[in-house]
Amino acid sequence: MKHLASIPLGLAVFACQASAQESVYTHVNSDTCHTVNETDEGGGYSIIERCQGQGGWQVYFDSGEPGSRSGFSRQDTPPEGMPYGGYVGNFGGFHDVIELRLDPEGDAFATIHRYNSTSFDSDGEPRNNSILIVAALRPGEGVESCHVGYVKTTGLAGGNALAREMADGLAPGFVCGDPIWIVDSAHPDLASARRQDR
Repeated sequence: MKHLASIPLGLAVFACQASAQESVYTHVNSDTCHTVNETDEGGGYSIIERCQGQGGWQVYFDSGEPGSRSGFSRQDTPPEGMPYGGYVGNFGGFHDVIELRLDPEGDAFATIHRYNSTSFDSDGEPRNNSILIVAALRPGEGVESCHVGYVKTTGLAGGNALAREMADGLAPGFVCGDPIWIVDSAHPDLASARRQDR
């Protein structure tokens, strides 16, 4: 089944100040992305798209069954091992804004991207879910981006601020491949966050 969530199709960049660090927001639009690969084999649909990001970064989106995933690279080929992450539900996709956190030199070191999805309770009622995915950027390394953690904003106040705190505090020293951090209504801050294997 092709997912109903919108597939990212392009990027335009604008900037604004955010408390202690500067953020640049990359906005998804319908103009400038390119399809890298599209398959519809064995009843499963998948499309990989590449969008020009900020500061030389390319953003790759892989959408299909069971949802959508993303990765960041400075190469013209999709990064390997783009993780699906802590997503909930089978019908979902990314929001059209990506926040990039910048260091004092203006280089992006982390991203924050919201993933919205729908799951169904045992009685068939739909449940909306929203997760902020925090990723570390590692230019020039074999793995150029990886997930640091997830802020599950459903039932949680201040999710955007928590995601920025996670990006600023954990992404610079995070070792790709280590267990990721989870903040949710049961663990509502970084001090109580739990770690989870991928």
